[in-house]
Amino acid sequence: DGAEIKYFNNVKANGNSCKEDGGAFYVFGRSGTLSVKGTDTVFENNTAKRGGAIWYYRRYSSASDQNESPVQVEILAGKFDSNSADTYGGAFYLDPRSNTSKSTGGTYETKDLRNFIWNGVIISNNRAGQRGGGVYANHNLILYNVQIVDNEVYASSSSGGGGGVYCTGH
Repeated sequence: DGAEIKYFNNVKANGNSCKEDGGAFYVFGRSGTLSVKGTDTVFENNTAKRGGAIWYYRRYSSASDQNESPVQVEILAGKFDSNSADTYGGAFYLDPRSNTSKSTGGTYETKDLRNFIWNGVIISNNRAGQRGGGVYANHNLILYNVQIVDNEVYASSSSGGGGGVYCTGH
């Protein structure tokens, strides 16, 4: 398997929905780069179970997959507005971890997510049912010039958190 590159430049995704993950985009990969760029990139009014606009998941199928190329995730400019998720990540769900393997009983964790960078992005008016009204990230985040405005987690239990961003920092 070679590196996978997912590149979105000046994309408009409006009013998409999915009963499962990724209202506008479902991105699944083992290596490579996910890049969202352009001031005209807009994700709005998308809905899903997790990741109202984008759901990104990196999964290993075996321990040897951990030798794949590092992942780079960058969201450079654009707007995520009025997206919603039933559970996690009203606008964006990122989980660079992997899969629990039934054959080995293990969970493979990504040690090599290079960066998860947001720069010049507006995250506004997004909602999630449990965690990360705007963004749910199961990894560290690097934020530059990001506006996080009027996002909400509407959980009625103590398991909710992160109206704007929920980051586990793994």
